[in-house]
Amino acid sequence: MQDIAPLCTEFDRQHCEIPTPTCIAGSPVLACNGTCTVIWNLSCDELPALTAARVTTVVNDASRNCSRDSDCALAQADLRCVPSCGNVHSVASIALEDLRRSIAQTEGLYCGQAESRGCPAPIQLPCVPSLQTPQATCNAGQCDVTYVPLP
Repeated sequence: MQDIAPLCTEFDRQHCEIPTPTCIAGSPVLACNGTCTVIWNLSCDELPALTAARVTTVVNDASRNCSRDSDCALAQADLRCVPSCGNVHSVASIALEDLRRSIAQTEGLYCGQAESRGCPAPIQLPCVPSLQTPQATCNAGQCDVTYVPLP
């Protein structure tokens, strides 16, 4: 049997309700938005969607407060089990390490679940190379990403 405690903890952080065992007798379940799900029955299609939703929440929860550009830092939010062409975000420099840890934890938890089930690797997207470089800037007291042309 697989340890589902990390998934339960994550669902709790997302304010999901952990139901009583009467939801599906004898099976460890999670309920979110009134829907019960047996952990090991999550499909390979559902895991990347949950992963993407969780990393979005993690990034959105990171502080973006700033006074000047140097208060901001770029954070990469690409995960090995979610197709992407680069997810660069700007957060407060003081929030960067916590964000990196949360992204790594999300990747380990969700991508680990997908890999342990033998889910296929994400399909590589046809990403167009950027002609601009992202920069972390402070805009009206909030960290933001701006793009400058390559030299």
